[in-house]
Amino acid sequence: MKKVLVLGLGDTYGGVEQYFVTRLPYLLNQAQIDFAYPVGINVPYKDKLRGTNLVRIPKLSTPFLYYSYLKNIINTEHYDIVYSNQAFANGILYLAVQNSSAKLIVHAHNTRIDIPNNFKRSALVLYHYISRFLFTILVDCKYGCSGKACEWVFGSLKKATIRKNSINAKDYKFNSETRNRVRADLNLQGKIVFGHIGRFSKQKNHDFLIDIFNAAHKKEPKSILLLIGDGELKESIKKKVQELKLSKAVLFLGKRNDVPSLLQAMDCFVLPSLFEGLGIVAIEAQAAGLPCVLSNNVPTEAKVIASTKFIDLRKSKDYWADELISSAQMPRIDAFNLVKESGYDLKTNMEKCVDFFHNQMDGE
Repeated sequence: MKKVLVLGLGDTYGGVEQYFVTRLPYLLNQAQIDFAYPVGINVPYKDKLRGTNLVRIPKLSTPFLYYSYLKNIINTEHYDIVYSNQAFANGILYLAVQNSSAKLIVHAHNTRIDIPNNFKRSALVLYHYISRFLFTILVDCKYGCSGKACEWVFGSLKKATIRKNSINAKDYKFNSETRNRVRADLNLQGKIVFGHIGRFSKQKNHDFLIDIFNAAHKKEPKSILLLIGDGELKESIKKKVQELKLSKAVLFLGKRNDVPSLLQAMDCFVLPSLFEGLGIVAIEAQAAGLPCVLSNNVPTEAKVIASTKFIDLRKSKDYWADELISSAQMPRIDAFNLVKESGYDLKTNMEKCVDFFHNQMDGE
């Protein structure tokens, strides 16, 4: 059986993690799959990785240890494929795979580096550009979840192929009974419900999101904002909500495993991100038939249904608020077929995905 080492998954169950977890049941029949995580990183979704091995590796912040350890395990374990999911070019990894029998596949999933520390972020950006300029020629296969992601990690879309992330679209299909039940459970009857799902980090732009909602709430006092997720900026956002006297109108729901149901309860989904590789959560929201208001930094490939809007972040909070309110009045639609036709349904794409991995392991 072929052996695959997967790198680049994080400590939250986001789009990158979902990409592999949803495909695992189909891939484990073809290969032994090991997931590499830096020491000290928690893996809260470990139960979703049954049938695989977890390998601990040094952090990139200790580059010599990172390089020597990776090079050693790649050679001693005789991996056939090293599959790296990346937010930036990683020259040390590329070098570690050289002179081994492993094929190096790099899958780009973001368009910038999301680290709050300015010094660390600047150092990584410099490392990214050096790696991209000198070492991307060492990558055997280059893929990205969007054109913007390919351009960021590889320097050009021409050098890579877009391989779409996908979801189990049927799980998100609009269901009025689920909507009524969740709205009753959360006491949302008669409310206009805006929603956001994402890690509390600089990338997701929660600070501006609260400003938008504050403006919308003044225009529509019955409006509610659902915030789903966790992260390092959560407490500062809670403090801002309190200062604006919005505590009763903003619900912090934390990490949830019932996202498809929560999407049913919303009237409009908003994603004002500073950057996104794709924004798979926007695909999920549209699969639920939700009108979506996205920032113009979300790749246009994320648009599935006609009602989805892309708004410039330079527009005022009042402009955004008006767009949210008007979008929330739009009727829900059954978007299942649109998701399939756009290439984002997992079941529809799985045969292609399995064939892709099979071909890579056979050296094609």
